[in-house]
Amino acid sequence: AALIQEARYEVLLSTMWYESDDTGTSPGHVLGQGVKALYNRVKAHPEWYPRGMTVRILLDNPPEFTLSNLISQVWNVFNHMRYAGLPTMSDPEIGWKLEIANFDGSWPHGHTKMVVIDGKTTVAAGFNYQHKHQSKDHPSGKGKDDYDLGLQMTGPVAQTTRISFDDLWSGSNSIVCPDLGSDSPLWWVSCRREVAQAD
Repeated sequence: AALIQEARYEVLLSTMWYESDDTGTSPGHVLGQGVKALYNRVKAHPEWYPRGMTVRILLDNPPEFTLSNLISQVWNVFNHMRYAGLPTMSDPEIGWKLEIANFDGSWPHGHTKMVVIDGKTTVAAGFNYQHKHQSKDHPSGKGKDDYDLGLQMTGPVAQTTRISFDDLWSGSNSIVCPDLGSDSPLWWVSCRREVAQAD
């Protein structure tokens, strides 16, 4: 979340498993708070972000028993963003754009867990957005001490990582929800599927 808030124009993130959250303590909850904090910065000082701000979150679509491309872990991301209080996916006036997509394919699925900030800083990770990667004494009571590593690097390697992300992103199932910030329990009715495109 701290790394995301330092972005100047772009955040790219992918993970394989992204759990729902009923305790307010999951890694996804932390991510939502980070994205909301970044949005607040852009909203308060759009002049600091002359290129705008794009946040892309890619779920790697491990096999699930679902009947639709819309029924998947992407809804967990939307719920965390709503819980954090993010009011919109798109605000052209300040250049804000949040895009969420599901990798196109379950057999095989994507297995990547990476973050790329502004094309110059990257994190290659082994952990997913799951409680099991938290410690057993975590307040959620769901931690399992499943230990894994994340390696943060700055330099040209980030460009290679960005190319890999773009390759996974292109053609994925992007979900656009114009009413993300609505108080209505039917906020999701306006959501639509599009083909994700790297730019």
